[in-house]
Amino acid sequence: METNAQTQGPLYANITGSNNWDNKENALGAPDGNCATNYGQNQDGYWQDFGFTIPEGSTINGITVSYERYYYDDPPVDGVSPKINIGKADNDISATGFFDTDPHFGNNDDCGDIVLVSFGGPTELWNETWTAGELNASSFGIRLFNDDGHEIGWGFDCIGITVTFTAPLPVKLLNFTAELITKDGVYISWTTATEINNDYFTIEKSMDGIDINELNIVAGAGNSTNILNYFIADKNPYEGTSYYRLRQTDYDGKTETFPWVTINNTNVRDLSLDVIMNPTTRENIHLNISGQKGDEVLVVLRDFSGKEYCSKVITLNNSSNTLIAIDNYQSILPGIYIVVASCSNDLDTKKLIIR
Repeated sequence: METNAQTQGPLYANITGSNNWDNKENALGAPDGNCATNYGQNQDGYWQDFGFTIPEGSTINGITVSYERYYYDDPPVDGVSPKINIGKADNDISATGFFDTDPHFGNNDDCGDIVLVSFGGPTELWNETWTAGELNASSFGIRLFNDDGHEIGWGFDCIGITVTFTAPLPVKLLNFTAELITKDGVYISWTTATEINNDYFTIEKSMDGIDINELNIVAGAGNSTNILNYFIADKNPYEGTSYYRLRQTDYDGKTETFPWVTINNTNVRDLSLDVIMNPTTRENIHLNISGQKGDEVLVVLRDFSGKEYCSKVITLNNSSNTLIAIDNYQSILPGIYIVVASCSNDLDTKKLIIR
């Protein structure tokens, strides 16, 4: 998880309320002693549509509201101040469910001064729970009001809101494995639980973890909350010890790199798979498998999304060369599939085209 902060403002667009800005230009600048509007007794204003773009799924940690304020009453009223609350439901930000901080920041010492004040903080949630969608919505906003019943005057501008949040990782990876199946092949697979703005995966390999080569690029799912399985085969693994890793890239170019896994390419038995007639029709899928006599071989037919259409175990006959047919073909449609034959620590794969 990555902790971030996003600030919107200063904002000068007044949506509704009893007062509008007197001088919108002042509301856009830094605190400068020139307030953009002035309020009297029982007056208020609502400000919404701040334009947040917090990633969906983020955990909201805190909200800070800041603005420039000024008291112009003389003599001042000690302990009397405008109040502030924030809300997420509708234009009436004083509705039930919105928390009034009642800060009472006015006092005799600072009456007449221009001060930039802040409320809330990076861990203050204003007695509410928040989602990214609620803060991104145009209905989220702030209400400033004076209901103390005192004939006081105050002014403010430079309204800004900062939201502190923890963004979700773009990909929740359940596993990443590289398995040496034959001396000429490594089977690489990984599974994701969620993907957010995931553009693509890059599979990298190295002989020493320093000099890195790109093996393949596999498209991501973009946004997904389903468990997804991916796999590729490296037909040209390095001799001896080698390393494989996964790197993920977002649509905005940000990357996340996962740890290396190790393969030791020595003393591997051979298993060979061939497709007879390719392309073919679904009624005529025939495979030729060779390997060690008596070995049990698992044969799986799946599409490139990982969906299985056939799975069967065969025992290699005395000739160590076995011909099999795919019988359960009714659900197989024209397209491109992959056939995987695996035995102990051996594996071979072939692409199958169905017309």
